[in-house]
Amino acid sequence: MKLFKNYRKNKHADAQYFTPDFDKMLRIVFWNSLGFFFFGFIIPQVADTILQVGGRELGFIWSAQIFGALLSSPLSGWLTDKILNKKLLVLIGSIGRGSSYLVIYSGILLKRLEIFVIGAFILGFSVALFWPPLDALISQKSYKTKRSYAFGRRFGLIGLGNLVGSIISIGIFASVNYYLPGNLTLQYSPLILFFLANIYAGIIFYKKVDENITIDEIIRNGLITNPEIRALKDAVPSHDTSDTSRFSKALFIAFLVFGITVFFSSVNQTIAEPFTQIYVRDYIIPGDILRDWINSDDVYIMLIYFPGPVLGQILSPLIGKICDKIKPTIGMPIVSTLGALFTLILINLINGWSFGILLLVDISFAMAGGLIFQNFLSRVSKAHRGKIFGMVSWLSRIGATIGPIIGGFVFDLKAQLPFIISIFVELALIIPFIISLKLIQPHLVEKIEIPKEKAIAK
Repeated sequence: MKLFKNYRKNKHADAQYFTPDFDKMLRIVFWNSLGFFFFGFIIPQVADTILQVGGRELGFIWSAQIFGALLSSPLSGWLTDKILNKKLLVLIGSIGRGSSYLVIYSGILLKRLEIFVIGAFILGFSVALFWPPLDALISQKSYKTKRSYAFGRRFGLIGLGNLVGSIISIGIFASVNYYLPGNLTLQYSPLILFFLANIYAGIIFYKKVDENITIDEIIRNGLITNPEIRALKDAVPSHDTSDTSRFSKALFIAFLVFGITVFFSSVNQTIAEPFTQIYVRDYIIPGDILRDWINSDDVYIMLIYFPGPVLGQILSPLIGKICDKIKPTIGMPIVSTLGALFTLILINLINGWSFGILLLVDISFAMAGGLIFQNFLSRVSKAHRGKIFGMVSWLSRIGATIGPIIGGFVFDLKAQLPFIISIFVELALIIPFIISLKLIQPHLVEKIEIPKEKAIAK
């Protein structure tokens, strides 16, 4: 409780580390995230119960979404740095991801695998257009020592939107499943609401956000009223002398090592993820007392999946404040080790409620790793933020396209095999991650020097 009180107490003081329109900018995330939980739930659920396909086909459905993002990630990163209007990219991405929900809805009603796959592809393509420019805006509208907290606030609004969207979608899905079983039109109708929410979010974002307002300009022009934070003015140069237009050879090598590590990490993360829900359905909840009481596998799985991602994201601003104090070379190995441990525990669970608790803890640690990771990337270069976010996203999605396909083949051989592979690979990647982060660290444009930060705090 003390940690929560301190978080609320310091929230107002932290406001001056962000631009005045920062909160308005983040509101789009709430509307865009209404359908996150429901979409993540219906991919394996529809594949298993409506389309009635196996692990290989489910792997291809999952990969179609990531393949769409794979194609648009390089384009999005380049456009983010080359065109001034990042808002336009966010608007296009928001409309695209909203439209994908309608295509997916049509695929469900028609029970056509190819239409469902096309909808997943459009969603992935649009998502990759959306995040790099938004992450670049978050970076340029927040001060470097609060960057994990800034991204944590983004995830917090995702969690809030996820909470509202989950309540709506679970309510509709469960009610129709109970009173009108088999009515797919009503059961999956939340997809229409999420389509409208994404269109609305994109338009409001485009009208309200001014991307020319940056935290550097505010500090440089002396527009900080708090005398303790005004000391930051001297730390912001009149121009970015250290941020060159080209990467050095050493930085290129560092990113090459880093990229290879990110690639294999993404393969590993998605080798088991698409099949977790089916594994829970077939191996964990049979015979579970609560499942018998609820009398519906689909509704029970929704309920045990719901708390983890939603509460984990809502807690992410608090997690972000903690992550701002953790070195990446320390934080990432801890997260990887715990991730492997949680996977090992997962395949030995015997009931659904224990899975729900484990999922919440697992997502919280994974969220911490993601925030540390994004903070680190945002400080490599100011001029090339879009390219960096886009490049890392692209490499991640190459791996994430391959992972589900490999996972689908081994899942059909033995259900536990994707999870066992994931444990060993995650542990094996710890040392390469540490090496790659240490290679990049000397080249950071925005360095955080602890003694200076302590001086400012005093």
